Parts: sequence; structure tokens; C-alpha cells
Amino acid sequence: MCLKKSLFSLAFCVLCLTAIANGQSTESGFYRPSHHCDRHANHDWRSHGHAVRVVGYRYASPYYGYRTTGFELASVIRAQGEFNLLTAQARSENAAAVQLELQNSVDALAARLERRRINTESRFGHLHAAAEERRLASELRKAEQPVAVAPADGSVQWPLILATTHFARARRPVDLVFAQRAHDGAINPDHYQPLCDWIEQIRCELKDHIHEYSMDDYVQAQSFLRNLVDEARQPISPMSQSTQLVNISR
Repeated sequence: MCLKKSLFSLAFCVLCLTAIANGQSTESGFYRPSHHCDRHANHDWRSHGHAVRVVGYRYASPYYGYRTTGFELASVIRAQGEFNLLTAQARSENAAAVQLELQNSVDALAARLERRRINTESRFGHLHAAAEERRLASELRKAEQPVAVAPADGSVQWPLILATTHFARARRPVDLVFAQRAHDGAINPDHYQPLCDWIEQIRCELKDHIHEYSMDDYVQAQSFLRNLVDEARQPISPMSQSTQLVNISR
């Protein structure tokens, strides 16, 4: 707002100075009605080295030229027009300046964000890459693991150390629940929580006898039990049901 007021004031001062300068430069070339002009009415205007020129709104006298009221009114109107013109130009230039300032702010913000991204990537990019690599490796290991439950008949594919006679009694309720799921398409909600508690007891029993198994077999068994709980949450897919119907028809 202060910038606009300053521009308007400067434009008005320039116009005033221009009008005053124009008035002073043409003051001696305008006609003033006077009785002295009568004696020169028939005088040749090109005599004495003077040329007739049109100034303002009448022919000027080379001897008695003064401004008329019409010229003063025209000067005011012209000054007002020039003031309006310069004001419009100043507003246009101010609007363009504001737009450029906003664009510079947007460009500066974008440059700062890009610089921050580059710095973060240069400092921690290797950490993100390593984390992504570990995640992909984990997903690959999960994909390579055998299926915990056969989709056709619901039989649980127990790992070697859990298939021993020591866990025979613990396996029986789990086999019954998943066999029922293969028949109904989903586990009964009333059986889900008891199933999770039973699998947790198997994990505790396995942990108590950790010294009897190799580390690889123990880790595989623990991972199998976790996958078994995840499998219990999922219903049987339509493909698995169609496979089951084919096996029954055979």
C-alpha cells in the first residue's frame, strides 16, 4: 500500500511540473485580446522575421501573446488525463511486481524443499536402501516358506519337530479346527480365541525344550506357529474351495 501511494504521488508531481513547464515555454506565444492588436491587424505576420504559428486555440501574436482561459482549461484536462494514464501504468507495474514476488517465493520454497530432499537422500539414502533390501528379503523368505495348511482338506503341514509324538496331543485340537474350516469356509469365531491360546501353549512348550532342538529347527517351528495364527484369520479362497470339490468328486 505504501508503494502504491508513493508511485501515485510521484506521478502527480511529474504531471504538475510538466504542466508548469509547458505553460512557461508557451506563455509568450498566445494571443491576448487588446486594442494594441488593432494597429497590427493589417500587418504582414511574416515581416520582421516572425512566422505565424498556431498555439493553443487561436493564432498567436508575435508581440502580445498571453495565455487564454481556454488554454488553461485544456492544460488541466490534459494533466488529468496524463495523471490517469501514469496511474494506470503504475498500477499495472505494481501488479506485475507483486506477481513476480509471489513467483519468486514459490520458486524459493521449491528450491529449499528440493535441497532438503537431496541432503536427506545423500545422508540417509543408504539406510533406506538397506531397509528396503531387508524388507524384500523377508518377503522372499515368507514366499518360500511351505504352506501351513493344505487348502484342499485343511490338514496342517506340521514341521518336523512339531510332528513328533511329544506334541501329538497338542496337535489334535488344531487339526480339528482347520479341518472344520475346510468344510465351512471359515473358522468359527467362537473357536478362534481358544485356537490362539492353544497355539500359544505349544510355543511355550517348544520354548521349554529349546535345548533339545537345533536352532534352525526351533526358529522354523516358531515361525510356523506364527503363520498358523495368521492363516486362521483368513477364510478359504474360492480357488481353494473349487480344489476341495474336485478332490471330493474323485
